[in-house]
Amino acid sequence: MAVKRSRSEIVDAIQQIILGAVFPVESWRWVLDQHLNDRASGSQLLGFPILFGCVKDTAKGLASTNGTIRRLVADAKLTNRGNLFHSTCEVASIGVLSAELICRASTDEQVFLEIVRNRLVHGYLDGASRSHRNFTIVENPGFKVISVSKSEREELVAKFCPNGRLHEGIQVIFDRHKEAFKLYCDMILEHFKFDLSEVQNALSEGQLLFSETGAAFNTLRRELDTCYQ
Repeated sequence: MAVKRSRSEIVDAIQQIILGAVFPVESWRWVLDQHLNDRASGSQLLGFPILFGCVKDTAKGLASTNGTIRRLVADAKLTNRGNLFHSTCEVASIGVLSAELICRASTDEQVFLEIVRNRLVHGYLDGASRSHRNFTIVENPGFKVISVSKSEREELVAKFCPNGRLHEGIQVIFDRHKEAFKLYCDMILEHFKFDLSEVQNALSEGQLLFSETGAAFNTLRRELDTCYQ
C-alpha cells in the first residue's frame, strides 16, 4: 500500500495542527487570569466566548469523524519511521482532549457562546436572522448537529441574560468552566509550544519530539473531573 503523503507533507501537517492548537490558546489565555474571588473584567468575559470557540474548532477539526486525522496517522505509520508515527498520534490526540473539555459544556451553553462569539467576531453574520440555524454540538463521544429556531435562540439568550446584560450571562458560564480551561491551556502551552522550525527539523530528522504528553493527557483528564465535581 503506497504512502499517500510524503514525510515532508506529514511534517507540515503536524506543524499546522500545532500552530492551530497553540496560537489561539497563547493569544487568549489571558482572559482566564484573575485574582481569586475577583470578578472577571468586561474584556475578559467578552474574550471567553472567543477562546471557547477556538478550542471547540480544534475539537471539530481534529476529533471529527471525517477520517482526515486517521488517514494522517495511517500515512505516518506507513513511513516506517516510528518517531514520526508517535508524534503524529500525540498531536492528533489534541483534538480528542479538546473535545473532552468542550463536551462538559451543556448544549445550551455551547449554542449561547457561539451566538455571542459570532456577534463579537463577525458583527453581522449571514444567517443570523434566519428562521433556523444549525449548530454543531460536541458530545461525549462524538458530535451532533442541531437546528435552532430564531425564537429558540432569542429564548436562550434571555435565559442566560434575563436582565439583558450580556456580561452577566457570560459570567455564569465563565465561572463554571474557567478552571478547566486554565488546565487545558496550560497543558497545551507546556507540551506543544515549539518554534515551528524546531518542529520541522526534529521531525524531519526522526527525533522524538513529544515524550511525556500521554501522561500529561491522563493527568489533565483526572484534573478536569475534579473541576466539575
